[in-house]
Amino acid sequence: MKKYSIIVLVVLFLGLIVFIYFRSQTPKQNIPLATQINSEGAVTIEVTPQLTTDASQFNIVMNTHSDDLVYDLTKLSDLKDDKGKEYKLTGWQGDPLRGHHRKGTLEFTPISSQTLLLELTIRDIGGIKERKFGWNLRNDK
Repeated sequence: MKKYSIIVLVVLFLGLIVFIYFRSQTPKQNIPLATQINSEGAVTIEVTPQLTTDASQFNIVMNTHSDDLVYDLTKLSDLKDDKGKEYKLTGWQGDPLRGHHRKGTLEFTPISSQTLLLELTIRDIGGIKERKFGWNLRNDK
């Protein structure tokens, strides 16, 4: 009977360890992150992340009173994490390349569950070489 009790305790302990491990490996879902705005140069860019287990999406709003917004964000945007991993851009859903006001969503592959920091870089818009938008995922609770 004592041997059976020890086996049960060991199995329960190992089960708890496995549960804790896999729970820590589960990607974060629907992390609420703040909108960031960059108003350098002639174009204002507003970025709002929407992260789920299936995708990393960034709602983008661009406004200007002087430029024609013909910038292809799929060629001018990169997403990296704190470990240097680059995420693949999978598309743009939104307004076409023209006008003074554009909005849409940049879509990337899902982020790693181990990611602590994200940085979206958008280059060469409105005379600004590089705009960086960053989020700390540790503050998601």
